Amino acid sequence: MSIIDAVSCMLEIYLDQTALSSYSKTFFHSKKIPRIPIGSYLNRLKQYMKCSEECYVLALIYIDRISTKHNSFVVNSLCIHRLILAAVMLSAKFSEDKFYKNSYYAKVGGISCTEMNSLEHQFLIMIEFDLYVSEKEFQLYLSTLINNFGISQNEVEDDVNKNHQEIVQEELIAKV
Repeated sequence: MSIIDAVSCMLEIYLDQTALSSYSKTFFHSKKIPRIPIGSYLNRLKQYMKCSEECYVLALIYIDRISTKHNSFVVNSLCIHRLILAAVMLSAKFSEDKFYKNSYYAKVGGISCTEMNSLEHQFLIMIEFDLYVSEKEFQLYLSTLINNFGISQNEVEDDVNKNHQEIVQEELIAKV
């Protein structure tokens, strides 16, 4: 199981505990549940965003922070895709050396650039612009994923090394 799969499982478990019936609609909530499963959506983001596995752990931390800071905000099937998109985009922008324009992230996520800009703005407000994650907090979440979803340390290192190799290859191709 990869980090992406573990994050997907963690979010699915979280969604099982939240209701669709009573919630305050926010900018993140869509009118209907997207047809793409969370795992497939995360894999699509991984394929096109080309950010490190760490970004997905950071995204999980960011989503958890929002639900902790805003008790009335219900994370459910109507908003999880947009939350994931904004969280992964912001984690990439905050922690990666290379990231893309919002228009690219919007295209990958299947929304308009205007909507992507609004999601980014609303997400930052809800998280109180606090994107910094200490090493201790990051390791706590990573350990939770490893311990609960059977990811071996070798798989984590392999995912990180594979992603690093893909980035190096892209940079070499771009230079040619």
